[in-house]
Amino acid sequence: MHAPGHRSCCRNLRLRALADPAEWARVEEHFAAELAGFDGERVIFVHNAGTVAPIGPAAKVDAAAYTQAVLLNSAAPQVLGRAFLRATAGLDCERQLVMLSSGAATKAYPGWSSYNAGKAAVDHWARTVGLEEAALEQESAGAVKGCRVIA
Repeated sequence: MHAPGHRSCCRNLRLRALADPAEWARVEEHFAAELAGFDGERVIFVHNAGTVAPIGPAAKVDAAAYTQAVLLNSAAPQVLGRAFLRATAGLDCERQLVMLSSGAATKAYPGWSSYNAGKAAVDHWARTVGLEEAALEQESAGAVKGCRVIA
């Protein structure tokens, strides 16, 4: 159950779909369709997809599995975060983009290279986009509400 003015979308996106760049446009279209005409108080996107698999030295793990992990851990959060920002840019409500992180973003764990690097990339992306959103709000003297970006 959601509070008045709140609804949930995109709850059941599969990890496999999030690791497939061909699916990202479909997710962006879904955001746009679900959020068109949204008149609630707040819209929040929480991105928590990620995987430590395959575990092992980068040079020894399966190449296809490693590629999928890199896409899921690094590229997908950035591309889908951008899609959320675009879909919500014209809304007159509080907007929040939450990218779940991990201690692995700052501490190296042998065998987790795609996960470590992915979390570090997403953390830095969130910091950068957070600054961009704050600048939009400042430049417009508050007429444009920037999205709060959290990692």
